[in-house]
Amino acid sequence: MTGTLKAAFHRLLPSRLLRTRSGSPSHASEPPAKHLPFFKLTEACGSQQCPLCRLRANALEAYLESLVYQGVNDRGFRAEFDRNYGFCAYHEHAFLAKQDRLAIVITHRELIARALEGGTPPDAGSQCSLCRLLEETEQQYLKTTEAYLHDAELRQALEDSAGFCLPHYRKLCARLRQTPNWLDELQRSRLRTVLEAVDEYIEISNYSLSDNLSRLSKPHLRRLPDVVIGMLFGYNPDQDTGT
Repeated sequence: MTGTLKAAFHRLLPSRLLRTRSGSPSHASEPPAKHLPFFKLTEACGSQQCPLCRLRANALEAYLESLVYQGVNDRGFRAEFDRNYGFCAYHEHAFLAKQDRLAIVITHRELIARALEGGTPPDAGSQCSLCRLLEETEQQYLKTTEAYLHDAELRQALEDSAGFCLPHYRKLCARLRQTPNWLDELQRSRLRTVLEAVDEYIEISNYSLSDNLSRLSKPHLRRLPDVVIGMLFGYNPDQDTGT
């Protein structure tokens, strides 16, 4: 990914999140100055899903928007896209969902031509540039979370949030020398809430208790399957979480 597309996307990335306003690296004993990544993180805490999943989803949406509106004509991007044989299947379908038929046709013409020539392509998306970018985004926001974890504003935002999905929580804990007690209790509290809702859902779904079936329309129960899968495995950008 090069040129204008690369510049547009990298404005979204927290590349200087551990630097002070003067530009020098912050010391471990001093909280880093608050930059845009911090505020994006606290804002994502209000999404009613894992904030790190939300930030990944936002980055994916921003990239695809840039791709549709200006990236398909970027020669550097097209060369890398052709070389990698497109994105992975998941991100190809995310691209397709943007409903830009011309962008889809333009970017995939060379892949069809190569297939017609009988060449043996690499596994489609085996080096998906979107996967790499989103992994970079995730790592940067994990660093942001680690750096500001003891900040009162972030702590309050997290305490008001739905908590982390388990994959992101494990990754965060792996970065920490010691997980704060309040964060551990917060995560356990969110898991207990989900488990209680699961038990309620199962009980209500007992068809012998027909008077209770209307309770399944409660918002927290209607979106419960999405929350269960999101909490255990990470939230899909399109999941219904009440946002």
